Amino acid sequence: MRRHLLIAARLLLVAIGVTAIALLVDWRTVAVIPAGSPGPDQRIVDAPTEFAVLETTPLDGGLVQARFEDGTTESMPAAWIRPGIFVVLEDADPSWLLLGLAIAGLIYPLQTTRWWALMRCRGIEATWPRTLRLVMAGAFCNFLLPGTEGGDVVKAWGVAAGSGRRIEAVMSVVVDRITGLTGLVLLAAIAGLAADAGGNGSELDRWAGWTMVVLATAVAFAFVLAGRGWIRIPDRLDRLGRGMPGRVIDAATAYAGHPGTLASAALLSLLVQTMLALAAGCCARSLGAPIEFAVILVAMPLIFLAAAIPITWQGAGVMELAAIGLLVGDRGITVNQVVGMLLLYRGIEFAWSLVGAVPVARGGIRIHPDRRPEATAVDV
Repeated sequence: MRRHLLIAARLLLVAIGVTAIALLVDWRTVAVIPAGSPGPDQRIVDAPTEFAVLETTPLDGGLVQARFEDGTTESMPAAWIRPGIFVVLEDADPSWLLLGLAIAGLIYPLQTTRWWALMRCRGIEATWPRTLRLVMAGAFCNFLLPGTEGGDVVKAWGVAAGSGRRIEAVMSVVVDRITGLTGLVLLAAIAGLAADAGGNGSELDRWAGWTMVVLATAVAFAFVLAGRGWIRIPDRLDRLGRGMPGRVIDAATAYAGHPGTLASAALLSLLVQTMLALAAGCCARSLGAPIEFAVILVAMPLIFLAAAIPITWQGAGVMELAAIGLLVGDRGITVNQVVGMLLLYRGIEFAWSLVGAVPVARGGIRIHPDRRPEATAVDV
């Protein structure tokens, strides 16, 4: 019964998120006539009013000629035109998309190196090429399960099967995920505080920067306490059943003896998350969104954190609402540009994830091959 309630709650949240996005998006091109200006019928509007536009033709001086549904045409500032979502996507600049595609492709070797190092320090033997293959397979499977953790499940199975050290193998995936989230927190903190210190930061930059600093400090402090055995959580978990929380505590205790590897993993995660944010920024620029990369570096980590909640497929609906709340406003970026940016970003990720479809289709996602008894020589 409880499971059914959770499923129902998840579906309800999905429906709410998708409905909200459908209502916020402009599906057709409109002209937003500001208050005090004449509309297509030459009547002065008392408040900002939208009129459906069938076609626009660029003119000199930042003007466009708009043709309305009633057949009339008017010249107006291009800033008054709000293109529909499909028009926004059709006009995407391919050069920016190719740059975003190239940047996103660099993250997979970095993610592989991070996870490979975390496994090696715990004595889990794995070659770098096999690890890369499993990372790509996990990226592909991220598009098959809710949230962005579907790939972690596949990676955990692929590294644990045949390893002889299943707990350590699975915990390497957990710690890899934790260091990835740490990179998000660090990026938001550094970018936010840097923008604030430079004198051009907003309330978002200041709030995100200091909040992430506090969060990063709390996580690091808790990790140190767990590693030194000062947190008595394991004792209490023994009474209730340890499960995953207990395993995480055990992993923290084990990895605390490898501070150099953890620091390197955190730095790699910071680089990975920076590249992902820049790839999303390239998608925004391809749509003509007037947004600075410094803003993207602050906002995207917060949007990615929202996507980490395993509610919807690739965080659909959740990411959009978070992005709209963070980016739409005085910056001049529209709801359609935000939604289009995330659609193109997912398209870039999906394009790279198709590389991982090959090992998944062949069933070769295990890092450790089947262990078979060696053939013995037979005297003839």
